[in-house]
Amino acid sequence: MAAVVERVLAGLDEDLLEYVTGLCEDTDDDSDLAEAVAAFCLSSELCEEEDDAEAKAQELLKALGRGASKPVEAPKPPSPKAQKPRAPSAALAAAKSVFTEAPKPPVAPVQQTTRAPVKEKKPKKAPKRVDDKNSVANKKMRLEAEMEAARIKACRARWAQGAHKGAIEAKNFSLPNPGGGVDL
Repeated sequence: MAAVVERVLAGLDEDLLEYVTGLCEDTDDDSDLAEAVAAFCLSSELCEEEDDAEAKAQELLKALGRGASKPVEAPKPPSPKAQKPRAPSAALAAAKSVFTEAPKPPVAPVQQTTRAPVKEKKPKKAPKRVDDKNSVANKKMRLEAEMEAARIKACRARWAQGAHKGAIEAKNFSLPNPGGGVDL
């Protein structure tokens, strides 16, 4: 199989050839295989157009004996012993009814127009009151107000004193190396 893939997809990278060979062995669905091979042909620039890539994929399927070129097996006719013979009177009655009855006009299927019962909507719960000191909404509101006050204070300090242009000193410390080895 690898030789067939290499012959049809000549010019493809060795790793991709190996991968496509594995796909051919593992994939049972020919349309999925053709789609994957076409994508590899496009991404590796073996083919410049999508139509060329699809043709290359179909060529590979044909060379492998898969896809549309797969031989179609005709269903075997049932053995004559398996068929039950009809009673002559039933066959005769069926033939007479075909020729004696007037053709019936086609009947359009009737669509049902019933709707599902409408569910009653439950009223929404009333929002929690902010008045309660222990409510989550009150705590959240107080925290947001405190954060906003801290932002305003920091902006005013920066405006009054200017940006910090000095160095910040820190005592010696070691930082463990995340990849192992000597500390940074």
